[in-house]
Amino acid sequence: MKKYLKKTAAVLLAGAMLCSTAAFAEGAGAVGRELFSLAVSAADDNGEAEGYVDFDYEENDEGGVTITSYYGESGFVVIPSDINGKHVNRIGNWVFNGNPDIISVEIPETVTNIGIYAFADCTGLQNLTIPGSVSIISSNAFKGCTSLLSVTIFDSGASTCICGNAFKGCTKLAKANIPASVTGIEWQVFEGCPNLTIYCEEGSYAETYAKENNIAFVASTPVSSFDYNSDNGGITITGFTGSETDVVIPSVINGQPVTHIGDSAFYGCTGLTSITIPDSVTSIDYYT
Repeated sequence: MKKYLKKTAAVLLAGAMLCSTAAFAEGAGAVGRELFSLAVSAADDNGEAEGYVDFDYEENDEGGVTITSYYGESGFVVIPSDINGKHVNRIGNWVFNGNPDIISVEIPETVTNIGIYAFADCTGLQNLTIPGSVSIISSNAFKGCTSLLSVTIFDSGASTCICGNAFKGCTKLAKANIPASVTGIEWQVFEGCPNLTIYCEEGSYAETYAKENNIAFVASTPVSSFDYNSDNGGITITGFTGSETDVVIPSVINGQPVTHIGDSAFYGCTGLTSITIPDSVTSIDYYT
């Protein structure tokens, strides 16, 4: 929930809220915890400022901020990337648990850890994108999200772990895009997801996991074998640099759909014996 206030009023209100919060914390014996009820941002050209009234938070031992509670009424949740000049790097345990009104959540690229049961039983959540900054998706984090249709995890370039039961009981989950940077998938992560297909890279941990757990999968040629660029929310394949002879073009790269194969992208690749093009591709240029 966002509120827009005149700059002067916003500043006065922010001061009052901070005083009130400090008094509460002192009385309750709380240390390092504040109510994130109003954070005044830079004023716009009209002299108005934006305030957030949706979250509780606390500073953590990594020098960042952990979101600990959510009070908002909107089903479209946007988690802030910074609070009082510190990165929001953790979504705490149980924060959104059992909230049926949440339809989507935007997680900033500052977040590295999603806590246990953080979004469990959010039965209205439909689609999920997890940024590459996240290295730990804790156990039961999205368990029982029965309306969840798709999950896309961005490539982190580092190691990411999906902990036990993280997506257990997401009965409508049909598609999980899992990059090669995911090197750990623990017990029963996708238990009770009967319609799931995992989209991954050939030779990745996700492919091995899918095979060992009898989960349908589509393994594409590694992203490193392609040149590509991003434009208007889609990916264009501009070249092929790999040595594979049977090429499967990925449907998603870095969370964006592969929609276009550019001019001469595979020109001169005489060693190719087959190319599989995903349904996401809507156009193919000349001389490809």
